[in-house]
Amino acid sequence: MADHNPIFKYCKVLLIFGGVWTLELNVSPFKKKLYNAYSYFAQYFYFMCLFLFIIEFSQVLGKDLEATISNIKSLTFVTTVIAKTVLCQTRQMSKLIRRLFREEQQIHNIKVGEIRNIYTRHSIYCRNIVYVLIISLYFTGILFLSAASYDVYSYKKEYNLWILINETVAAGIKKPHPIQCWFPFDRNKYYSVAITYELYHITQSLIYNGAAQTLVNSTLIFFRAELQILQYLVKNFEINTTGKHLHNFSEIKLSLKNLTVRYQNIIRWVGDFNDCFQYILLLEYSVISLMLATILIEIYQGKQLVINSLFFVLLLTQLFIMSWNANEIIEQSSHELLTSLYGSNWYKQNRNCCIPIYIMMLRCSRPLSIAIGPFGKLTVDAAVSRVKLAYSVLSLMSSRN
Repeated sequence: MADHNPIFKYCKVLLIFGGVWTLELNVSPFKKKLYNAYSYFAQYFYFMCLFLFIIEFSQVLGKDLEATISNIKSLTFVTTVIAKTVLCQTRQMSKLIRRLFREEQQIHNIKVGEIRNIYTRHSIYCRNIVYVLIISLYFTGILFLSAASYDVYSYKKEYNLWILINETVAAGIKKPHPIQCWFPFDRNKYYSVAITYELYHITQSLIYNGAAQTLVNSTLIFFRAELQILQYLVKNFEINTTGKHLHNFSEIKLSLKNLTVRYQNIIRWVGDFNDCFQYILLLEYSVISLMLATILIEIYQGKQLVINSLFFVLLLTQLFIMSWNANEIIEQSSHELLTSLYGSNWYKQNRNCCIPIYIMMLRCSRPLSIAIGPFGKLTVDAAVSRVKLAYSVLSLMSSRN
């Protein structure tokens, strides 16, 4: 039943686990203080890595092409993760999440079986999407962590072998660093401190990126569920949400008025989401081609083939899942909703009852969409164009070589 499968169930778990949950927690004041302390320090130590990457980039730019490409890949990825993490905690986003949670509870109280079925289907779909995102993300991350840990183990094993034979050779062994960032100390001299922070950075990237991706996609799926519920209600406007059949025109008129208000609420929610996320989505779309291109270049050069291939697939998975869910909002708020309106018994009603239907039909000519700043809508075609751009960058770089 829908009561046991809320769309935001897994989203809430991941946001709490990541320390970016901003709504109330039903725990004791002491546990709240512990959670707030964990949230603050975890984010502080992660966010400062942005400055470390920027300093490292300024030092390797024009000197080491391989290090520059690796740094660009990390810097762009971290920038988008931090931006999404911050936005998930803004007051505006918190208010939107609170309203959506409230609406979710109201849907649970609806007695019409078909509406509950619609919501349950979307809840199951959301669960599957979260599974795909998290499994692909954590599998790639754990593999990267395992490779980094193995490199550290191999280094220490080789170092311990040579230190007994020749200290000069042992000191000259290159120390592995899974990420290239600047430290305010000699990272090779204080290797244990540096490698601990690098592994911590990778782990937190997984947690924050997973929480942000889940929040965005869960919200998009919720919008789609609301639109499909609206489609059912407008097609059967002679039945209210309690399952009662309406017979006189005054009751039908009130029902249509309530449906118009419901439609306005969905429009407002999508608008609020765009206000929160459109520039972050613009940033993600702007840098994703660069990230895909740098990964393709490293794959083309034969560097870390397994890790880079999985990271490339991960980015494509995130990009197309989000684009598909956003594209569905356009489809459901235009053609599908208009079809439901035409499929209702609007022609049997008097003129006053038909006015809300006419208004909703006119509004369908301007479908709802997820914006990517001033550059249009988030669609599957837009995602394909990002991949094409990344391939163009690879072709340009390979032709110069």
